[in-house]
Parts: sequence; C-alpha cells; structure tokens
Amino acid sequence: MKQQNQYFLFELDGQHYAMEISVVEKVIHAVELISLPETPDSLLGLINVGGKIIPFVNIRKKFNLPAREMNLDDRIIISRIATRKIAFIADNVEGLVEFSKEQIDEVHQSFPEMERYIVGVGRFKDHTVLIIAIDKLFSTQNINRLEKVIEEQD
Repeated sequence: MKQQNQYFLFELDGQHYAMEISVVEKVIHAVELISLPETPDSLLGLINVGGKIIPFVNIRKKFNLPAREMNLDDRIIISRIATRKIAFIADNVEGLVEFSKEQIDEVHQSFPEMERYIVGVGRFKDHTVLIIAIDKLFSTQNINRLEKVIEEQD
C-alpha cells in the first residue's frame, strides 16, 4: 500500500503550488492590510486576525511574479514558520491533495536552480504542481526582522 502525503494546493499567476498541510493554519478572505513604513521587501504589511497581528509577506516576489493589487476574491493563507505565523495571498485555493512518494519527482531533476525552495514536483489534474518548503522561502534572519518590525508596532 502506497503512503499518501497530504498537501495544501494553491495558485499564483496560473501556476499551482503545494505545501505540507501541517504548516497551514487557516485560509481567510482578503482583509485590510496595515501598511508599515520602511519595511523589508519581503514584508507587505500586517493583518489583524482575531486580535493577533500577523506579518503579510510577499511570496510573489520570491517566485519573481509580477506584483498585483489584492482583490476581494483572493484568499489569504496563514502558515506557520518557525515560531511565527505568516500570511500571504493566493490567487486561488484548491485545498487538500494527496501525493504518494512515487507521484513526486525530485526537484533537482526538473528545477535544479530552485532546489532550496522547492522540495518536489507533482501533477494535479493536468497541472504541474511545485511543492514548496515555506520555511525555506523566508529565512530565520527574515523572520527575526519581521518580529522586530512587529514589536516596534505594538
């Protein structure tokens, strides 16, 4: 019997991405973004979710995708990285998918230049799915800078 691993599937600019379901806290509708002065490129601002301030990061920049305005149909994915929650926008959310190890190609075969962010490549319906390691997209140094910015706002 093949062991199935569960992933959370979402879309950015027509490309499908997935990450381990265990790092996904929740998905919410688009909310107002709290802008901050003099923040790193990786931080777009903050959001308030149930009284908790969560950094809103720029995942599009990490994948060299064009910037775009948030719209009401967008979804915000709240994920855990190290000791902190982060939020980022997705154009579309597919939800839970399962891949067996046999269904995932190792990244160095397909995208060797992205090996530090992408842990594998799978297929969902007729789409290529890049399986990302969200904790590797934002380094500990970046997380520490985000923490400092948030502390300054409190």
